[in-house]
Amino acid sequence: MPGAGVSYGEESMFGEMTASWMFVALIETCIGSAMALYGWKQKEPISLAFGIVLTLFPCLVHNAWLSALTGVGVAVLFFVAKKGLR
Repeated sequence: MPGAGVSYGEESMFGEMTASWMFVALIETCIGSAMALYGWKQKEPISLAFGIVLTLFPCLVHNAWLSALTGVGVAVLFFVAKKGLR
């Protein structure tokens, strides 16, 4: 059906949805939800907070490179914060 869904490369209400952005968003969201679930089960607020940030972040940034670099930055901050607490 024409116009039934979002096609790649077209402007939508969420910004430009390219295949690379969708791939980066999928990876970040999977890692973030795993971190959030781990933080919830282990009662670790740092893991929970960073997991929520990584899960929701791809909804805010719609550039694949910027999203990937910021995701790596958030992951580095997580490891720095985790090492600093021990």
